[in-house]
Amino acid sequence: MKMQDSCKILLLLLFGIISFLGCEKEDLKGLPVDGDGNVYDTVVIGTQTWMAENLKTTSYNDGSLIPQLDKSEEWANSNTAGYCWYDNNPANKEVYGALYNVKAARLEKLCPKGWHLPTIDEWTTLFNYLGEMRQRIN
Repeated sequence: MKMQDSCKILLLLLFGIISFLGCEKEDLKGLPVDGDGNVYDTVVIGTQTWMAENLKTTSYNDGSLIPQLDKSEEWANSNTAGYCWYDNNPANKEVYGALYNVKAARLEKLCPKGWHLPTIDEWTTLFNYLGEMRQRIN
């Protein structure tokens, strides 16, 4: 595998882990349920409610299927939205959730209904809160 391909895969994995560690809640109606029917625990951090688990859906919140892209060439060359499992192993679904490409995220129907991917401002609020908590502990 070329170094450039390895970098692309690493960037996609990093994006998946950071972006899908939690979707930010838009309303207060129950636990989030994704397009596959998976129910997610939530956690309140400061003034925000986040999913406490990685997203693992293979369907959008409208029920349409997300294509599975399980080869690195598919990730690098795909013009469509897609997902894969960490290490291309479906057994990793429960531990790591799924990894989604940018095209899947941009469709804005990846998160459970009533939820969305965090904005930069929401990430900043989270980081600032965690930084303040760290200062209080030290």
